[in-house]
Amino acid sequence: MAPPRKTATADDKVLSRRILVVISHGKDAMSKISKVIWHHEFPVLEEVHGKDNIKITDPSTMDEGYSARISPTLLPYNKNQDRIKPPSEVAGIGNVFYGSAETEFERLAVAYGMHPEVKVPVVEYVYGRFNEGKFERALGLSGFEDMPDAQLRGIVTDYGYLPQIGRDSTPEERRAAGEAYAKLNTMPRDELLKLTEELAGEFA
Repeated sequence: MAPPRKTATADDKVLSRRILVVISHGKDAMSKISKVIWHHEFPVLEEVHGKDNIKITDPSTMDEGYSARISPTLLPYNKNQDRIKPPSEVAGIGNVFYGSAETEFERLAVAYGMHPEVKVPVVEYVYGRFNEGKFERALGLSGFEDMPDAQLRGIVTDYGYLPQIGRDSTPEERRAAGEAYAKLNTMPRDELLKLTEELAGEFA
């Protein structure tokens, strides 16, 4: 007999952010796997692995042993002394989900496959069919103002704010790119928000 159908509910004001979870397959440390996921993905993983086998954990554990100092062996390849980002920032911890809800639903359907006891994708078993709207509500309603600075800088970069430099770039072009990079990384939040809105348009 199939287990009772579940539906996930979420307040529209709740934002789905990137989180760190630990998945356990046994009692020893070697059987535990850390994974960065979206918060709306968590109940799907619970269904796959069991509620007792997946826990949200402190993302600061990703940064243990992190150092912002550049190794001397890397200096020839990092002449601009770019700041080494902590692993949690590289993984986008705290970033807010944005994009196509339908595409994300399809991604989860492919990633987690069919439920072993009922003939529907696991994501549909948890959230219901996409057109029912429960999955979209789990993503929440967000805007640029909800995003951390690192995510905003990433969006700005994706939209071509930073000049591109290559092997044939002049010293002046390289200097201009470095100044733009430094400006972006020290830009006050209000200016960063304004720049993101100008480049990426109104958030949908």
